[in-house]
Amino acid sequence: DGGSDVAPIEAPYLSKVNAPTAPAKDGYDFGGWATTKGIIDESQAVTFPYEMPLNGTTLYAIWLVKEYEIKFDTLGGTPAVDTVTADYLSNVAKPATEPTKTGYSFGGWSETSGSTTAVTFPYEMPLNGTTLYAIWNIESYTVKWDDRGNVTTEIYKYNAKLNIPAPERTGYTFKGWSGLPEGTTNMYDLGNDGASITYTAVWEANSFPAVFNANDGAF
Repeated sequence: DGGSDVAPIEAPYLSKVNAPTAPAKDGYDFGGWATTKGIIDESQAVTFPYEMPLNGTTLYAIWLVKEYEIKFDTLGGTPAVDTVTADYLSNVAKPATEPTKTGYSFGGWSETSGSTTAVTFPYEMPLNGTTLYAIWNIESYTVKWDDRGNVTTEIYKYNAKLNIPAPERTGYTFKGWSGLPEGTTNMYDLGNDGASITYTAVWEANSFPAVFNANDGAF
């Protein structure tokens, strides 16, 4: 019944037959022999030595399905997702919990870490179980640099290095960008994918001396 082969036994009518070598089947434990096919309860197994019946018979393997685990690796996401234990070849539902990760959107579960190909659910429990890995799609953000004369728009992936402009303006000293924390060099979380932020240049007017020439007169 799907297991490894077992050779037939020939013996005289009413003689006692010993149990043959147990067969093996991936994903199942052997539970004995039954007189009816499809039995999955080892309590219904015949006992050995087994009395040879008139005209012989066929005994059928009892297979007890094994349980395996599916683990979910969030690859830095939170919260953790519980391991699922289920029968071999049974259908496993998608976890109710979807992890989150700053700067990324969740794209499902993959059989390979780093893959962008998501499995479909219900997911069939494989032999020996498996680990599924979170798929993370990096988010994009729009950054606008307003120098009070021109607006430059740039698109950045989360945590990408910022290309921070250093504008110039006649009569003014550039003091930095309003809203951009001092020392920031990388993109940080702006909210949802596609969010936009505008930084505005801070200018300080330069001071110049005023020279008065009396032109031979007196002050």
